[in-house]
Amino acid sequence: PDDPSQYMESELALHEHIQALNGLAAGATELYPLLLKQEDFWIDLAQLLSHENADVSQTVIKVLVEWLDPSLIETTESVMDLAKQAADTCVDLVVANLGRITDDDDDGNGDDGNQWSDAVEDILTMMENLLGLAMDETIVASIAKTPLISWLVEQISTSESEFADRSTELLALLWQQPLLWENNTWKELTRIPKYTSSLVETPEPVPNKNGNDDDDKPTTTIDALEVILQAVAKFRKKQPSSEMEVDYLENLCTALASALTLVGKPLVDA
Repeated sequence: PDDPSQYMESELALHEHIQALNGLAAGATELYPLLLKQEDFWIDLAQLLSHENADVSQTVIKVLVEWLDPSLIETTESVMDLAKQAADTCVDLVVANLGRITDDDDDGNGDDGNQWSDAVEDILTMMENLLGLAMDETIVASIAKTPLISWLVEQISTSESEFADRSTELLALLWQQPLLWENNTWKELTRIPKYTSSLVETPEPVPNKNGNDDDDKPTTTIDALEVILQAVAKFRKKQPSSEMEVDYLENLCTALASALTLVGKPLVDA
């Protein structure tokens, strides 16, 4: 019963069935209204996004990215309704998958060498598509309930992160939305919660030699305002040296200006 190979055939079949759903975006968008009426389908989709095999959930996310391609709005308005449905039922689990995508997923073999990186990019693209398709209360409120902003800020704070540039793009897009700031989680930017995933077990703190683990507990918040200011400060004495750096700095300033304008309360303690 502990032999994983016995499940290989069924999981390969599941993977193929999920990939087949890509065809809806390729030439059967007229079926989107039918998907919206299938409550059981969305329940099943949510279960697949939390599947213990991360490859299964990543395949589902790829399908959602295809379904929510903004270019499809030219052929069917139903894609906007699909975006709202996806935001309502799936966005929290999609963001939770960021927590279990690590370098360990990279087996270094051929095209699979970038598997984990591609999986993260798919999630960021899906969030971008959602916001681009239907910028309304449903979409923004659903994203605001997830720890996506925390994850983005943490990527910006880590110089080694390959997703720092993409994170500034999405953060600037999110922070320009007035509806976001109605969620109390983000109103104190100097103390936003660190990213956690419902799909990853959080390890218990290890007591120190005195038997008291209070001093060893990691901080549970991050100063988002400080992270942005530090990132901007890198250009205090030098000009951006590439178009990518120009975009990076522009997104940081857009995010900062949006927060100062829209948060509706002081961002720092008096």
